[in-house]
Amino acid sequence: FKQVECAMLGKMIKLQEKITALAGYELNPGSWVQKNLYFQSKGIDPVAWNEDKETGVKTPCWNKDALAQIIDPMANLLVAYTKSNTALSTFCRGWVEMADANNIMHPNFKSAGTATGRISCEHPNMQNPPKWAMHGIIIPEGEIGVKFDYSQIEYRIFAHYSKDAALLKVYTDNPRVDFHQLLADRLQLGARDVVKRVNFGILYGMGRKKLKRTVAKLIHDLRPEPPELGDKDYEKLLISYPERLDKYEKLLEFLQYKYGGTLDEIADKILVEYHQLVPAVKTLLDRVKQTIHARGNVRNFFGRYFQFELDFAYVALNYLCQGTAADLFKNRVNAIFYDRRTIASGAKMVTNIHDSVLAR
Repeated sequence: FKQVECAMLGKMIKLQEKITALAGYELNPGSWVQKNLYFQSKGIDPVAWNEDKETGVKTPCWNKDALAQIIDPMANLLVAYTKSNTALSTFCRGWVEMADANNIMHPNFKSAGTATGRISCEHPNMQNPPKWAMHGIIIPEGEIGVKFDYSQIEYRIFAHYSKDAALLKVYTDNPRVDFHQLLADRLQLGARDVVKRVNFGILYGMGRKKLKRTVAKLIHDLRPEPPELGDKDYEKLLISYPERLDKYEKLLEFLQYKYGGTLDEIADKILVEYHQLVPAVKTLLDRVKQTIHARGNVRNFFGRYFQFELDFAYVALNYLCQGTAADLFKNRVNAIFYDRRTIASGAKMVTNIHDSVLAR
């Protein structure tokens, strides 16, 4: 983590130099006022706003999610700077500060920490670490690490509840099918992460406005960053970078041609086409609403009750799918680590991230 911290600081210094050179003056990446003045001078309007709850006054929002929706070199630099700064404070320093005298963290996992039943974690939160941070998890000598992961479990559960013949046939014909990639190909995106976020955004009850912002940000994040000296496999990354950048620019050019000019317009039209390809989403949502109207609750596969007002039926779909996945996951964790028939194996859980577990 100390090595990554040094690399992040070096990267942020270089990014600050590029930001200053592009702006023509020393622009503070942490100041929304300075960012607002810069983009106003370039004729670029804000795509999001912050609203004061007490006064109702709105101010332009220039955080990384908003900047990711803007096709502009300065926006790219500011997003990269913010990401590096977050990694620095949250992981490189935050995690290290929470380690004990033996450099081991002891997070607090809560088996009933969320309303859906999903496991949550605090001090620190281990549920959303970047991939590089996972290299800090060390398996003791003489033992091996094994990762168990439910592939697309929530979307498979959605397919079960939807009773959609086409969706069920896809999984029946090929149980290992990557449905996110399948949809990405049908949308001619080739960008799996974009469709995956749409899939889960809809299951999580994300509103159209927020989902649009998320899709726009993901398209922006597909743009590869040039490798830095000291990166693992630096030479290979350097050779492949022009090809990856060209692939991204061709994708963006195709999306602008097919859907429109701005990332906001692109994201909006992707969502329209998505619902045309997956009508099961609306069908299941209507059934959930009917169930809530009839009895005021939904029950997951294991019988867990979730009570809702009819106006919040869009959230109930998430509780149904995520709640079933959570109970299924905890059932299997219990079988692996706490069942009398398997506990003699000596397997221990190292950490849990949503639907996966690392054991030793």
